Amino acid sequence: MAINKIQKLYLELIKASSFNEFDGEKVYVDLVENQNLWESVIMDREGFAGMDLIKLRDLSSDCNNVDTLFILVKKSKLDEFAQLTKDWGNDELSIVPSEKASNYLGTTNPKYELVRVWWD
Repeated sequence: MAINKIQKLYLELIKASSFNEFDGEKVYVDLVENQNLWESVIMDREGFAGMDLIKLRDLSSDCNNVDTLFILVKKSKLDEFAQLTKDWGNDELSIVPSEKASNYLGTTNPKYELVRVWWD
């Protein structure tokens, strides 16, 4: 299945971002080559309640200030996806609990697991 234009933009932001152990190019390639494992992906900051404009602050410095990858992973592909992340250098990999994921996604019956990958 082809990746839609909005998802491509988010993937390009991931590719352009690198810090500490996070290698945006590596994560980008792995995601594109294994798109059969996931539905959609976005990288952001797991913010505080309210407005988080740190990304806006850092854009003029050519910095996409993000630290957390959120992926909707096909439930039957969770183990495969976890294997894919083994050499990403992340500090945490977790499945967001279903109640919290439902709140984040605005649905009570998500078809996918919401996976969180975080780098310090």
